[in-house]
Amino acid sequence: MSLQVAEIYQIPIKLHYSLVLVFFLITWTLAYGFMPHYSPGLNPMQYWIMSIIGTVILFLSVLIHELSHSIVASRYGIKVKQIVLFIFGGVSDIEEEPKDFNKEFKMAIAGPAVSLVLSALFAIFWWITTAIIMSSFDESFKTILIIINGILFYASFLNLILGIFNLIPAFPMDGGRILRSVLFSRNKNYDKSTRIAVRIGVIMSYVFFGLGILTILSGSFVSGIWIILIGWFLQNGAETYLYQYDIMKILSKIRLHELMKTNVISVSDGLTINEIIKNYFNIYMKSSFPVTKLNYEVVGIVTLKRCSNVPEHERDTINVKDIMFPKNKIKLLKVNDTAEKALSIMIKENQDKILVCDDRDILEGVVSKTDIIEAMDEQKSFFQQSQ
Repeated sequence: MSLQVAEIYQIPIKLHYSLVLVFFLITWTLAYGFMPHYSPGLNPMQYWIMSIIGTVILFLSVLIHELSHSIVASRYGIKVKQIVLFIFGGVSDIEEEPKDFNKEFKMAIAGPAVSLVLSALFAIFWWITTAIIMSSFDESFKTILIIINGILFYASFLNLILGIFNLIPAFPMDGGRILRSVLFSRNKNYDKSTRIAVRIGVIMSYVFFGLGILTILSGSFVSGIWIILIGWFLQNGAETYLYQYDIMKILSKIRLHELMKTNVISVSDGLTINEIIKNYFNIYMKSSFPVTKLNYEVVGIVTLKRCSNVPEHERDTINVKDIMFPKNKIKLLKVNDTAEKALSIMIKENQDKILVCDDRDILEGVVSKTDIIEAMDEQKSFFQQSQ
């Protein structure tokens, strides 16, 4: 669950609800821990001001980090659907992963590189304020500089950690993707490179589990829990990615002509809304129908939802062509396209089915998510029995 708060370079920026809790936790930790330790002698209100600003800088730094990935992806023609900031940082939701190791390397390295540059910039201003503080005699001005200095130190430190942490070769973090791109550039085997990177990611998660336990045993309970949570995040991310990768690998070998339903019921665009509801939706209990010409050339698709939205008193005067999704607004696939491509489109476009056509857009069949899942289960079962 997330809330869109902005749009940058036509990329929606969303905040996950968990950030509300994290904002207060980080601010509280800074106000009672980091800031008093680094800048002693200030009052509680000043520490809270420093901590709130520091937390805002943290979230902005993560956003800039993710934006750098997204901007590089956009330059390669890869669509970025959204950026979501959540409890463990942020994620750029891109439509597809680049199979070119050079592109993946540049996309992955962009985030840590920008974070390290930000760290250096904040460090320069921190050094300048430190020098001014040492030569200042005005106590009021000196207090303001100490507050600014503490914020700058924290900003530099957190961006340094953000940059270095993301370079850890643990998939699906930036470092893991960098590792995969390097391996792929050498062995030219994308599958093998992916599995090595994921395996290392899982190993790194166990390292974090161990560090977390040792930290707890040393007396730092909260820090230890955070480290264990990071380990869990890495392990879950790596294993989930590999599971999805294996599914898509199976689907990439299945052609749509192998699983599509050919006994398709289509409708004419000249039907009224009352006619299609009474004679089609109420009888066949479908959520949508292809709209075709007499020769079965696809001209669009009509959904029950759109028909239901038409006021009842207008259903005898409004036709299917007036409310259907026209052909240029839907994705049509060919019989030799893969189930992987079909499922990706269904997810991206929020479609429950794909129309399969020939080169003239003549309807050949329909593939649903259920068809793809059943085919995938059969392939997985066959693979497991053959081992």
